[in-house]
Amino acid sequence: MWKGTQGARPREERISVVIPSRMRVSDAWSDVCIRNISSRGMLVAAKTPPELGSCVEIRRGSQIIIARAVWKDGNYCGLRSQEKLPVQQIISEPRLTKKPQVAMAAGDAAADRRNRDRDNAASIVERQERSRRFATVFQFLVFVTMAVGGSIWVATSIYGLLAAPVEAAERALDGKAS
Repeated sequence: MWKGTQGARPREERISVVIPSRMRVSDAWSDVCIRNISSRGMLVAAKTPPELGSCVEIRRGSQIIIARAVWKDGNYCGLRSQEKLPVQQIISEPRLTKKPQVAMAAGDAAADRRNRDRDNAASIVERQERSRRFATVFQFLVFVTMAVGGSIWVATSIYGLLAAPVEAAERALDGKAS
């Protein structure tokens, strides 16, 4: 036995997993991956792990886990849950195909990324339609501008071609008339 573990309780068994999840720290959500889990905590890999002592919310499907960051090392952090975790339910929880409706205070709803219109399929279709209309109008204006410019160029060229013989004829007639 190691010198530092004498008299300490044996560590609870951890189950190695790879479970993509979402983590909320304050008002910011981020993608994380649960790497191992036990009945009282988990090891989480995150791009920006929470500060020590931070309270976090982990969501996996319909499972919501409230925990506190107890250590961090690089992109990994250890979270200790407030309550005993339903480990097998979390592991077997399917990913949701639709985001859950969450009752929030009015202030939280504005900060929650999931409520923004940009994620709404209807708004994506609306943006595509707006973009298509803009492209159609822009294309029409470009063609009209090109047609007007081409017409002016053709008119100027024809005028130049016809003006030279007409001027020569006028000069010739002016010379005979005098």
